[in-house]
Amino acid sequence: NPMVTLCYFLIAILHLLCGTSLSHCQFILYCVKLLLELSSASHAITSSIPVDPRTVIDTFDLNPVSKAFVCCPKCFSCYSLDDREG
Repeated sequence: NPMVTLCYFLIAILHLLCGTSLSHCQFILYCVKLLLELSSASHAITSSIPVDPRTVIDTFDLNPVSKAFVCCPKCFSCYSLDDREG
């Protein structure tokens, strides 16, 4: 449904590009869902809108993958935590 897709994109853009917190995104999702219910949108549409913004992030597979490094304070060389010497 285009309306549900639009809600997903709205939350993804607000959270990832605008820096809106997950709790504020959750409130926005709740408000959008409520507005759609009040505008007599079909139950299929309103039930397809998630209540948790992490569902949107997981759906688009936007969770970041990071790797930790140790940095030498003198020469600023980076060393992987996986390359530990015993």
